[in-house]
Amino acid sequence: MVVSAACLAEAYRAASEDAAHLLDVLVNLPAVQVEPLQQDDARVTGLVAQRVGRIGLAHACMLALGSNVPVMTTDSEAALRVLEAALVERMN
Repeated sequence: MVVSAACLAEAYRAASEDAAHLLDVLVNLPAVQVEPLQQDDARVTGLVAQRVGRIGLAHACMLALGSNVPVMTTDSEAALRVLEAALVERMN
């Protein structure tokens, strides 16, 4: 599983102390790869963020486009502004 570093930062920002510990466990699982926002992608990610409303979601959408693997989000409506439906999985 690939996790956007920008999304991870947003998750930590919103997390309680207990939830932050769970995030620590998640990102240290062998199957999880945290993908940094690269300098070369910053401009386009910023432009995508103008459409979706958040840097983290924009970065996740960029990763989905680059890998053709759906983004999992609680904000599918925003993700659908830049991705086709096949690349968006709604989480509750």
